[in-house]
Parts: sequence; C-alpha cells; structure tokens
Amino acid sequence: MQTLLTADSLGTRAHAAIACWQISGHAKEYASVAVQALEADDTEDFDRIAIEWIANCLRDMGSDASEIVPRLLSLLKSSSNRRKRYAAIAIAGMGLERAVALPVLESIAYKASEADEASDFDTLREAAWRACCQYRSLAALGELVYQTFDPEYKPLE
Repeated sequence: MQTLLTADSLGTRAHAAIACWQISGHAKEYASVAVQALEADDTEDFDRIAIEWIANCLRDMGSDASEIVPRLLSLLKSSSNRRKRYAAIAIAGMGLERAVALPVLESIAYKASEADEASDFDTLREAAWRACCQYRSLAALGELVYQTFDPEYKPLE
C-alpha cells in the first residue's frame, strides 16, 4: 500500500493515503497526500463522488490532520465553488485549528449566490454553514467545560 503513495495517478495516491490512514489511524502521515485531490483541477482522473469521499475522510481525520488547514484555507479562497465546498467539508473536522478559516467560512455561508449554477453554490453555502456550526458547538462545549470545572471562570462578554 505504501508504494501506491508515490504512484503517477493522483487518484491512486489519494485513495492509498485514505486507505493507509484507515488501517493505521495516523492522519498526520497521510492527510497531506489526500488533500492533493481537493487541490487538483477538474481534469484529474477521478470523479466528484470520489473527491467528496476524500473530503469527508479528511474531516474525519480531525485535528490530527490540522497541518493541512492552511492548504484548506487557500482552497476556501479559490475561485472554484467546487474546491471551496470540498475544503469546507474537510475543514469542519479540524478542531480549534480551523478558527483561522472562520471569517472565510462565514462570508461564504451568508453570501448571496453569485454562482453560475445556483445548486453548486447552495451546496457550498451549506458546507460552509455546517463547518461554522460545528465550530460554534465546539466552542460552546469548551465554555461548558470551563464553567463546570473552573469555579473562578468568568465568561467573556
């Protein structure tokens, strides 16, 4: 399986990285290979379903894959709604490390549709909105933990 990580085909490399992660549980080693599939242009050798699956796997890798957050942030700022959507899906699981992407995610989530295909933009907006909501839920959980275990904790106002 490791030899497939250096294959000529980007699709093969990305799928091998996901398979290696699923077997080993070590996201750090494989996230940077898998994210290349999201960065690829639309002429690469795999379809949207495969790329969405890879984005969901990157999300599931969680904060162990947080070193790819800057690359995902770059994708969120790209001109391709499809790339933005996959990046929003992936970044949703990156824990607190995704805080740097919140302003971009929020601008996408609340922006009026400017896309040629409204359906592409609507799915992008939904992915960005979900990523924002998951982050807010994580922040609220942190607040609750502080309130529960630190008697001197005072919430920010």
